[in-house]
Amino acid sequence: MGGYERVVGHAKPNNFTPIQSGQKVQSVCKELSIEVLGLDPLKNFEGNIGVPLSKRLDTAKEWIELAMAAGTTVIQMPSLFLPLSTRGYRIIIPELQELTDLAEES
Repeated sequence: MGGYERVVGHAKPNNFTPIQSGQKVQSVCKELSIEVLGLDPLKNFEGNIGVPLSKRLDTAKEWIELAMAAGTTVIQMPSLFLPLSTRGYRIIIPELQELTDLAEES
């Protein structure tokens, strides 16, 4: 289980929203003089023709909000090699541009 799942998993039994759980993580880190460097990688985003871009952007928005609540601005994005993906730059570049626009708005 990675960082994203752990923060969300911490929220449920403690009656927190995921954002409140992320804020709690940031608070504890400040008390301990440590910081969150990043959450889990945001997997399967660019070129994933099996999932509509709007759904992937909704997921990315949740990750961005949770990362900011936890006190980091780093979200990793590994390369995508799913069977239902494309390597076409005409698809990937606009998708990544939309993602960066979303991050900038947050």
